[in-house]
Amino acid sequence: MGGKVDRRAIWRRTTLAIGLLTAAPGASALELEFATMHFPPYVELQEGMAQGPLVRLLLGACGQLRWQCRIQVLPWRRATAQIERGEADGAFPLLETVARRQTFHLSLQVVDIQYAFFSRAGQSFDYQEGQRLGRRQVGVFGPSGTATVLQALVGTQPTTVVVEPDNGVVLRKLLALRYGEDGLAFVNRDVAWQLAYEQGLTGLREAGVAQSAAYVFGLSRRRVGEADFRAFDQALAQLCRSGAAATLLAPRLIPSAVCAGGHKAAAPRDEPKGVLR
Repeated sequence: MGGKVDRRAIWRRTTLAIGLLTAAPGASALELEFATMHFPPYVELQEGMAQGPLVRLLLGACGQLRWQCRIQVLPWRRATAQIERGEADGAFPLLETVARRQTFHLSLQVVDIQYAFFSRAGQSFDYQEGQRLGRRQVGVFGPSGTATVLQALVGTQPTTVVVEPDNGVVLRKLLALRYGEDGLAFVNRDVAWQLAYEQGLTGLREAGVAQSAAYVFGLSRRRVGEADFRAFDQALAQLCRSGAAATLLAPRLIPSAVCAGGHKAAAPRDEPKGVLR
């Protein structure tokens, strides 16, 4: 696993190859730059290089097309600013939303995810669908899709949402009672358990899954044409059909239901622009 990331560091850039694969018919040779962040277990920064299951899958699709795809790993708020200025060709992982379709061509869903509440061991809170959270504090990483999902769940309740700079801070503050005796954290469940393992966080308790979703890859509408996006999405679909996607995502992730079974994708949710995860 990667160590702690210096969030003050400048853009980390690396060019990665996935091997010699057959180019898709009619695909043009492109050089694309993607923005992401250190986000284990999906993406990791190791020795200055982007690694992890979603990196392998992205480069597998690029390799099919013989595209040269570079991946830039940086603090997410800086990545967001770069994307909004049109200085990157794509970003991942993204939560699919109606609003985001105005900025990105969004790929098929590649990995299913679950957003969950976490408490300290010994707390009795267990979330059920539609349950009110009441007058308590809930920590969440933001700005992010996770924070937006939480805000929608909270609605007009008297719950205080505390936005933190990263998920590790959220979990550490929860365990340190910084959100109070009845405080909670709201985190992608795979991310939470990965961070707990990496950072030796003990006393963490999963208190109920609140919502399921999926991550996709996004290609900028300002920088990538419709035909090239279709070629990219078809390359991803081919990796799914052949079983190569499962191999590239293994052992920590499995393909989404859409990727694994060819099911129809769910309709995207509405969400404010600029929230990418």
